[in-house]
Amino acid sequence: MINHVTVKVKDFEKEEAFYEAALTPLGYGKGPAFPGVQAFVAEDGSAVWVSTAAEGDAVAPIHVAFQAADNDAVKAFYEAGLANGGTDTTANPARARTTARPIMPLSCMIRKATTSKPCSPECCTRLRT
Repeated sequence: MINHVTVKVKDFEKEEAFYEAALTPLGYGKGPAFPGVQAFVAEDGSAVWVSTAAEGDAVAPIHVAFQAADNDAVKAFYEAGLANGGTDTTANPARARTTARPIMPLSCMIRKATTSKPCSPECCTRLRT
């Protein structure tokens, strides 16, 4: 099990707001914070840390998959992510799935662009089947 992951960002205030909005429906709440650093912690103790990248550090794209409790949580994650600057990463928006299929879990994928890089972290929620 992964205890935590850290996402380095250029625009801390904007990215902190995005992750707070997107992670809240998945059961993450604000945890420890320091200047330029905010943890979002789940009930099981796992955490996503959002941290300001040091001057000159590259902000590399990452992919993280989050477990969602149910369809409503996936939809809320998706909607909150889009409302806070995320974009749907599906090539065809009609392919974005917000309902479960028998052979595949319900999922959605959004991308959050940083202010300095066209590539960015991708957050994907998946419903356990």
